[in-house]
Amino acid sequence: MKGAPVGRRALLAVALIAWEAVFARAYILRGTSWHLLLHTLIGVGLGLAAAAWWSSVRRRPTSALQWALGGQLLSSFPDLLFVFGRVPHQLWMDAFVGHVSVHTAPQPLLVALGIFLLGGWAWERATAGARRAGSLLGAAAAGLLVLALATHAPLPTTLGDYSSVPTSAAFWCR
Repeated sequence: MKGAPVGRRALLAVALIAWEAVFARAYILRGTSWHLLLHTLIGVGLGLAAAAWWSSVRRRPTSALQWALGGQLLSSFPDLLFVFGRVPHQLWMDAFVGHVSVHTAPQPLLVALGIFLLGGWAWERATAGARRAGSLLGAAAAGLLVLALATHAPLPTTLGDYSSVPTSAAFWCR
């Protein structure tokens, strides 16, 4: 992207903004906008942590855009399967960065924000030349997700269980 013409960069920016708008609209129309926030923060945060690690391995700064978008796509892939393919959520979807179980982790939105902030800090440190600090902060972002998944509440299995799970964003931020 470094030597790309300005027109190509502008077209890419417009395409990314359009994709994010379509993606956000799909969540909002289903009344699940907090899921968008949850999976975007986790995916982008882990993508930035991976970019920090890659920058450390290569010993030169790496552009974070493709890593962040790749992380967001990985984290949100089960929702894409649901929205565009009508594939219901299943436990195997935890392979996509704990997609299902993270919903019942303690304080999932705060965990997601922590992962995002640690990932961004990791990438900033790694590209500023502090490769070791970047790698450690990136590992902390991943570790926060692992900790959240290790302490998540049991997933609902019956309709009665589902009805007792709070769905408001206010609950998830307490």
